[in-house]
Amino acid sequence: MKAVEASSAPSALAKLQRLSRLSVWISAAAIALASGVLIYLFWGIASGNAGFMEKLLKEIGVPGDVPPLNPAMRWLIGLIWISPDILGLVFLIQVHALFRGFLNSGVFTIATPRRLRRIGLIILSLAPVSIFAETLDILLITLSQRNQINLSISLEDSDVYAIIVGLVITAASHIMLEASRLADENQAFI
Repeated sequence: MKAVEASSAPSALAKLQRLSRLSVWISAAAIALASGVLIYLFWGIASGNAGFMEKLLKEIGVPGDVPPLNPAMRWLIGLIWISPDILGLVFLIQVHALFRGFLNSGVFTIATPRRLRRIGLIILSLAPVSIFAETLDILLITLSQRNQINLSISLEDSDVYAIIVGLVITAASHIMLEASRLADENQAFI
């Protein structure tokens, strides 16, 4: 009776295949959505639309009213502001490649830990990039518009969590890389 139950249960590999297939579709949709958002943000920066720029400055956290920015400053501030979003798109592309690799090549390949390491490093860098972008934008706006220096640096608990998760994923990728190399060496002896 137990042998029949064990053989009818889906294997771990079949579950991973289903999860990977679903994850490939979800990550592809997320890439499309993130790309659309970035296109919208680039359009808003390029057009210099007053309403868009007002929202951008409020999002950045600039205190008070700011006169219209010249095109060069608008691009510089806008590109710095969306740099975490660009990094997020790169993250999604790496996640998509990871799950596509699971589907096509399996889990225990040399490519898997390398992708995991990239994902870990991107997550690890998201917090400092976000903090740096916000601080630099406020500094540039206040310096160019008011001839004064105004700095605002904030570290939220989610930034700390992102750094820790990034470190864990990066460490796990190194362990998985060594395990993959050992598996390859053992396979060569057989």
